[in-house]
Amino acid sequence: MSGHSAVNVAAPGVGAGGSAGANPGAGPRVAPQLPQRSLGPRRRSPALIGLAVALIAAGGLGGYATYVSTGERQAVLAVAAAVREGETITSADLTVVNISLDPGIRAIGADQIGEIEGTRATTDLTVGALLTPEAFTAESFVGDDRQIVGVALSPAQRPAVALTPGTAVLVVYTPGNGGAAAGSGGGGTTVTPDDGGQAGGEEAGNAALPPTMRATVVSVSAPDSGGGVVVDLAVSAVDGPTLAAWASTGKVALILQSRDQQERDAQGGGGEEAEGAGEAEGAGEAEGAEPEGGEQE
Repeated sequence: MSGHSAVNVAAPGVGAGGSAGANPGAGPRVAPQLPQRSLGPRRRSPALIGLAVALIAAGGLGGYATYVSTGERQAVLAVAAAVREGETITSADLTVVNISLDPGIRAIGADQIGEIEGTRATTDLTVGALLTPEAFTAESFVGDDRQIVGVALSPAQRPAVALTPGTAVLVVYTPGNGGAAAGSGGGGTTVTPDDGGQAGGEEAGNAALPPTMRATVVSVSAPDSGGGVVVDLAVSAVDGPTLAAWASTGKVALILQSRDQQERDAQGGGGEEAEGAGEAEGAGEAEGAEPEGGEQE
């Protein structure tokens, strides 16, 4: 094969010397560049703005409705200054608070403060406590025909049960053996035992019962260091001086009667008054008959 000449086949784009040729397509590829867009202010749709405002308003109304349904705040009366049982309530003792009330709580509205002034506390009112209908009373313990007498009592002279204003009690004068009843000339009510009180024997039945008097508790002072208190008692104008004389001796005791006993005593009181009136009338007639007998003599 000496007659054939060698032929160099070069790759496309490569010259005979093996170097790259001037083919423009043989260079590195460059990524195409997109034309830049100018970012101007975006236009907002009025419809979308209105929808957003409507959603915000609906959310606020829904929250308010939930708040109202879970607990509405009301203006009610609360205690601003401590008031002891039996004391008169004034406007300075009360304040207005706005709270969410439970349906089971009976509070007094702030608009009723004028009706509360001048009433009496039926229990000790502590600062911060809500005023309830059971905490005060408008009933007056002292009428035109009644008097208030303060009686000092030790723990042994009164029941251990708390005495509240309006409680009916029986005051017993306890002078001891041989003691004279102070103020015995007064019109104190005397309670006699019924037929069932003969268990003590004939001697006990013949013994004179201590004088007693019905009264109503008006107020009770704070206990002193020894537990003693002063109880203001309302009694009739006739019994006032007698009770004051008893109290001056310190020899009195308080009895708390049951409701049934109080009702029986109240019913029996009318009978006693009628009985006394009959005796007085009979005595008057007897006195009127004496002069006639004297004239006849």
